[in-house]
Amino acid sequence: MKSYHDGALLSKAEVFCELNRFEEAIECYDAALKIFSTGYARNFKADALIELERYDDALEVYDETINEEPDYDEAYLKKGRLLHNLGRFEEEVNCYDLLINKDDHIYHFYKQAKLSKAIALSKFDKEKSKNCFNELLEDCNNSLEIFPDDAEYLERKADILYFSGNLEEAFEWYDKTLKCDNVNNKEAIISSKGCILYDLKEYERAIEYFDEALEISDFFYAFQYKGYCLEELNRYDEAMKCYNKCLEIEPRNKEIQLKKSELMEKIK
Repeated sequence: MKSYHDGALLSKAEVFCELNRFEEAIECYDAALKIFSTGYARNFKADALIELERYDDALEVYDETINEEPDYDEAYLKKGRLLHNLGRFEEEVNCYDLLINKDDHIYHFYKQAKLSKAIALSKFDKEKSKNCFNELLEDCNNSLEIFPDDAEYLERKADILYFSGNLEEAFEWYDKTLKCDNVNNKEAIISSKGCILYDLKEYERAIEYFDEALEISDFFYAFQYKGYCLEELNRYDEAMKCYNKCLEIEPRNKEIQLKKSELMEKIK
């Protein structure tokens, strides 16, 4: 039977993480896991290990979850993302295949794994990646024949086109998505349009879309990529403000910390 003590330990661990005291947080997670072992707690432990750059230990934690709770689909995706960040793309694909080939996956996570697999394949096997993207596109087109005005399928098609390198076409499909009545994440879709323009080096136009997204909410990626655009335009003070806003939202984001440090050197 689940004890109330493990909940208290998880709360204590969360406080330690907020204070950047990750070793102590891990001790709390370990104590909680002795009381009640869950993929939920192990995922948080893995996050703390990643903060300490103990990546192999974090991968072991994900493996424990996959072995003990094979139905905990999120563990496959989190392990895959870490492998991607480490440049271990073939292992990443194998991880996603475990989820994709399960009989009882959650469809939302299954779709994420399929797209992430295609992206990972593009790093070392262009032909397989192309086939994977084409398969995804075909499935999405079949769904759109049945649900032509469904924002979820329209956005998914735009994402597939974007990650497969069809930037202009992806831009058009994000536009179609925004015209739907059932769009729940407008700031993310508008920011995706901005990211395409950033990739096309149209920085001034991209900033307009990021500003539009930020009128809806303080969306992290809008601040992040607006900062990138401003930096490309040598508008360093404005870029720094964007990176500072990012760190208000995600204080431990290493990518933004690095960008801010590099920008400070440019300003000097």
